[in-house]
Amino acid sequence: MYMKLKNKLFFCILLVLFVSCAPQVKVAPYIPVDVTITPEIQEERDEIYMLVAYAVVLNDWQEGSEKKRGHNIGSILVAPNGQIVNWARNCNAALSNGTQHGEVRLMSGYLNRVGGYTLKEHTIYTTLEPCAQCSGMMILCSIKRTVYGQTDPGFGKAIERLTLDSKKWNEMGYKPYPREVISDRSKTKYCEYLDEAYEEVGGSITEFLLTEKAKSIFSSSLEELHNYNLKYPEENRSILEHAYKTLASVRPGIPTICIKEKLTDSE
Repeated sequence: MYMKLKNKLFFCILLVLFVSCAPQVKVAPYIPVDVTITPEIQEERDEIYMLVAYAVVLNDWQEGSEKKRGHNIGSILVAPNGQIVNWARNCNAALSNGTQHGEVRLMSGYLNRVGGYTLKEHTIYTTLEPCAQCSGMMILCSIKRTVYGQTDPGFGKAIERLTLDSKKWNEMGYKPYPREVISDRSKTKYCEYLDEAYEEVGGSITEFLLTEKAKSIFSSSLEELHNYNLKYPEENRSILEHAYKTLASVRPGIPTICIKEKLTDSE
């Protein structure tokens, strides 16, 4: 009996240490700048945010077949005012849970942390085109838009399928899902580089994302972010500085996702 209690106590101590040592998502401060956002200004912001998403993955890059955390896929969540409010990476291997894609952890982690219900008007920047699971969650959470940094020929175009009106061609078809999410392929050159590099080898895209070629492209994108030359400094300098502050707080590992308890009326 004594040994059993001792073993349970030891396990509890290990669990507490594990949770206390887990990296926590910290949100960098950001003061919005009151400017008119033209398509050109937004395109530059899209590039900056996409480079940040690549950097989040590179920060905890998984080598070879030793996928201790999960696949080299990650994303960031951007609020309507331009603030990066969360980041996440794929953790399906370490958690032995196939649902733990980067975008799922991104959305559920943020909503749990702030006690929110919806992500209306938020934008997700993800390094790989969303799958059906993540696309469905984006639609249910009312995400406004997602921008992806690499095409997934096997599991991609999920958002487009959910918004397809097949009744136009067949009366037995289906109307689009009630909520719409805009899905945009990133215009950054690193998206082109990744797509071209993958086309040369084919096969599993997650296996490709373990290669030195893929890592070199991610590394080049980080170098560009560190030396980014703004075309619209007055409108986007605050965005770039916020991106640097965000990356300074990103750490390797698996951030814990804790559900925030609902406050009572008296609170």
